[in-house]
Amino acid sequence: MLRLIPPARKALWTPLEAAKRQKVFSHYIEPLQEEALQRARLCHRGLLECARCLKKHGKDLKRFFTHIVPLD
Repeated sequence: MLRLIPPARKALWTPLEAAKRQKVFSHYIEPLQEEALQRARLCHRGLLECARCLKKHGKDLKRFFTHIVPLD
């Protein structure tokens, strides 16, 4: 049987964009994650939605977290 090889994927981000994203992640998202874990128990599905939402909204990080973190 012939095996189909998927086409090579283009890199999602350039090294510069990746560095910017990492900086944003370490300075903004990580502290929010700590707060989120204290305020809400996130289910597996919620975490998957987070990842999808971050890809969809890009830099709109407040929106990224507010839909999974119930605010008191």
